[in-house]
Parts: sequence; structure tokens; C-alpha cells
Amino acid sequence: MNEANQIPISRRKFFNKLSIFLITLSSIFVGLPFIGFLFIPLFRRVNRTWRSVGDVSQFKVGTTVRVEYEDPTPLPWAGVTAKTAAWLRRDSELVFIAFSIDCTHLGCPVRWLPEANLFMCPCHG
Repeated sequence: MNEANQIPISRRKFFNKLSIFLITLSSIFVGLPFIGFLFIPLFRRVNRTWRSVGDVSQFKVGTTVRVEYEDPTPLPWAGVTAKTAAWLRRDSELVFIAFSIDCTHLGCPVRWLPEANLFMCPCHG
């Protein structure tokens, strides 16, 4: 094309195109980590670790007891916080059911009330 026939780009168009390019670039830089944060857990394999909480004979059928164990994935600096617990109920000779010691809603520590035969959350009653 002949240089005489070229129309120079206006200053306004240049800055419009530049701002669109910069907004797109910054959106990619901000968006990629966010998308990774959302989707990486779907592809991450969870290693399941079994923890011994005691001999089977020490748990009576029909009772619920608190068992303590060490968190399978503690951080090196976790210290005492690496120790956790769960409620363990023995329903029959072969069936055990484990319950979290924390409320799934707010994370409050849940108690087992044997006389009422129920779990009690201090946050929810």
C-alpha cells in the first residue's frame, strides 16, 4: 500500500486499543490464579491415611466415645494443634461410625451427651 494512501490512526483510537489490551492482560493475570484456585482441587488426589485409635475390644457395642489421634497431614510447626479427636460409635461387632468433633456449620466443638443420647453443639443447642 502506498504511504500517501494510509490514514494515520487517531490518538483516541490508539489509547482505546491500548487500554483494551492492558485491561485484557491484567484480567488474565488476575483471573488465572483465581481459576486455578477453583479447579485445581477437583484434580488433586487426596491421600487417605488410617490412624489407629485403640484396640477393638476397648470399645463397647452401643457406646460413643471420644478418641484422640494425630492429624495425618500436620505442618512441621503445628505442634499441639496436630492432635485432633473424633467421636467413635460402635453399633455392632463389625460396624463403627466416626463423627467429626467439630460442628460442620461453624466449627464449634461438639459434645456427646450419653444420658440424652445426642450430640450437643454450643453454637446451635
